[in-house]
Amino acid sequence: MDRRTFIFASLFGISAVAPPLAFAKKGGRDNDDADDAVRSGKAMPIAAILKKISPKLGEILEIELENDHGRLVYEIKYLDQGGRRREAYVDAASGRFISTGDD
Repeated sequence: MDRRTFIFASLFGISAVAPPLAFAKKGGRDNDDADDAVRSGKAMPIAAILKKISPKLGEILEIELENDHGRLVYEIKYLDQGGRRREAYVDAASGRFISTGDD
């Protein structure tokens, strides 16, 4: 899988939506790429994704935008109700769940 991590805090103001988020990278070209993906309609803004899926997940820990064989997906790491670390993959364009599983 071709993985590229993008950071969204500064682009989408998620700190007000989900303060506990942790990100793998900050600044640089990755932010520009994420912004371009949203502007071009290839990805929904992360704030819209979180509004749509947060009620179905537990505490959000980390979010990455990845290129999975030409398809942009959000990888969202979270804690479930039992405190287990899990991950969900969400289609970045539609906001639909692709899969969930243990981290």
